This record gives sequence, structure tokens and C-alpha cells, in this order.
Amino acid sequence: MDLLILTDWEFPCDEPFMREVYAKRWQDAGHRVTWIMRPSGNDANSQETWHGSPVYVAPDHVYRYRNVLGVGSAAGTKWLESIWDAEGGFDVVQVRNDLAAMPPAQQLASTHDIPLVFRHSHLKAETLILGYREGVDGYGLIDYGKGLFGRTIRDRLLADVDAVFTISNAMSQYHREVRGIETPLYSVPMGADTTLLADEIDPEPFCLRYGLPVDEYLIYMGSMNPLRNLEFLFRVLSIVRESKPEVKLALVGGRDERQRERLRSQAEAHAVGDATVFTGWVNETDLHRAIVGAALGLSPLPPNKVFRTNSPTKVLEYLNLGTPAVTTRTPEQVDMVESNGAGKAVDYTPEAFADTILAFLNDSNARREMGSAGREYIAKNRSYYYLNKTVLEKYKSIIGT
Repeated sequence: MDLLILTDWEFPCDEPFMREVYAKRWQDAGHRVTWIMRPSGNDANSQETWHGSPVYVAPDHVYRYRNVLGVGSAAGTKWLESIWDAEGGFDVVQVRNDLAAMPPAQQLASTHDIPLVFRHSHLKAETLILGYREGVDGYGLIDYGKGLFGRTIRDRLLADVDAVFTISNAMSQYHREVRGIETPLYSVPMGADTTLLADEIDPEPFCLRYGLPVDEYLIYMGSMNPLRNLEFLFRVLSIVRESKPEVKLALVGGRDERQRERLRSQAEAHAVGDATVFTGWVNETDLHRAIVGAALGLSPLPPNKVFRTNSPTKVLEYLNLGTPAVTTRTPEQVDMVESNGAGKAVDYTPEAFADTILAFLNDSNARREMGSAGREYIAKNRSYYYLNKTVLEKYKSIIGT
């Protein structure tokens, strides 16, 4: 099967799902993928290679937002037609998240009578609306307008594709029941690399660098956007340290230094600044070391109507490396953690989080059992091998082969 994917990433990208499923296992199974990626700097119109597959770095007009208004998409369609000719055609086209790329992709798919699939991994429009309505720093009236407009345009575009790959069952339910989308919706969640073995990963280099005791700290990895309300974790940590003053919290990730500085101030305000470590963005090797060295992984995702549709990669990474997780009660997290005995999903209160964390810190045997349960769940349900088979089956049903 020959697949053309228009991504929402600049070249070069290293998004785990695209890399592990499409760039590696898809090709290993004898299929072909061609990538269209956004330009980074002045490299538009260049031709590159990513994990053995051709990458065409698109000129601006492929990703211009005026395309969604029916203005200017002809140039993008012409450019995609040149890729079609160069690669000998495709069986299906997929657009990942980027609405601006939809009109030229739609025209290409229509001209050649092939299916068009939209991959939807986050509710960007709803996030802008929520940020404004809740008065979150950095979200203004313009963002609110963009959110309303983007949601309307997205709903219209999704009605004209052959299938939508959502990030979770909860997102499919939202599109179907709230937004009224009648297009076939398939849940294609995030996964983890089960070739990684925790026993072969030494956490000591990471722990020594940041002054963290192995198996005695808590970890949060991922976005530090204000909408995540990570101040919540400082309230949790202050309660935990009343009983266990030695416990520390590692916040791993966050590309924006301003966001880390904002959180440092909040940690100080909650009197846990000396117990909170900010690593900034780290490579995958250090990320894996950080997870293996932690006693517990945390995912305090606010259970609002936006975040409840997420499939948090952080939880998958924790469980895959045998680190139990404490999460909020969003649908995906309940399924990944609580229903499989790999941790616990609790109410969104500092007290509920702190009580659960303390109970687990006091029971190393329970943590080991939960770690084993987590690895087993990932191997059976969220390995990239399993997800690659799932994606292939869905494409076959869409194409009708």
C-alpha cells in the first residue's frame, strides 16, 4: 500500500508515532510512505529522506490558511500533483491535524479517486476557546475568535473526508455526539516502543546530574502550557512532603523557558522550590532514564471537555518502562491505568493525589506489581507493532481491499 502523508511538523521531525509506525514498521511490512512536511527556514521545495522514505518539503502555499476559504489552494494542488507524478501515485492520502493542507489534499484525492483520511490528535480550536474562557495567561480575544473559526472550518472539512483517525474513543464520541460529525471515526491512539527494556536502562546518570535519589522521586513529563495547571502538582507535593520530606518532583520537558520560569515561581510560592527539579527538554535516552529512576509517574490532566479526549503519551511511557502512574479520571487514563492495575486514576484534587502517592510510596511490592501490569498492558494493547497492524487494517477497510 502506497501512502502519502501531509504532516503538521516541520522537517526534520521525530514524532514518535509517525516514526515508529509509518517510517519504520509500515515499510518493514512491505508498504511505502511518502511525506510532505512543513518548511523550516528557507528549505521549501527541497527533497529529503527520513528513515528511508522520501520527504518533500512543501512551499508555503500548501500550508496557507487561506486555502480553507477556497483562495489560493490551486498552487498547492499543482505542487501535490507533481509529487504524484514523481512517485507514481498513491493508494490513500492522509492529512495530520493541519486544516490548511486539507483543500489541496482533497483536490488531489478527488482527481485520482482515492480516499482521504484526516488524523486528529488534539482539539486545537477547543483549546483556544477554553484558554480564553478560563482567563488563562496568553489566551486573548483573538485566540477565542481563531478557535471559533477553526472549529467551524474543521467540522466542515471533516464532513468531506472518507475517514477520521482520532486519538481516542472519547474524541470520536465528542465529534459524533457534540459536533455532529457523521464521517466514519476510528480511534487510533498513541503507543510505546516495547523493544525498550527497563532492566537495560541505567537511571544513575540522570539522577546524579539532577540530584535525585533513585526510586524516591515523582516525575511529570511533557507540556507545561498554563492550561495544564501544573501548579496543582506543587500543592500535591507540599502535602506529600508533610509525611515524606525527602520526596522530590522532577518536571521533565517544556521547550519554553518562560513557562518553566513561571512554574519555578509557583513552586517557590508553595514552599517546594527546593524539592522541584526542572530539566528542560531532554533527549530520549535521558527521558527513559528519568522514567526508570522514578518511583511514580504523574499525569494530572485537568478532566475538562478538551483534555478528557486526550491519549497522554506520558502515561504510556511510564507504563512501558514499569513505572506505575497516578492520573486523573479521564477516559483514556482510566483505561490505561486503573482497569489494568498499573496505577490509579483519582479525583482531580491535591488531597486525592497526595493520599494515593503516599500509599504507593509506602508499598514497594505494590509498585513492582503495578509496574509489571503496566508493561503487560502496553505489550498487548499499545505496542507500535500492534498499532501498525491496526492502522493497516483500517486503511484496508477504507480502501475496500
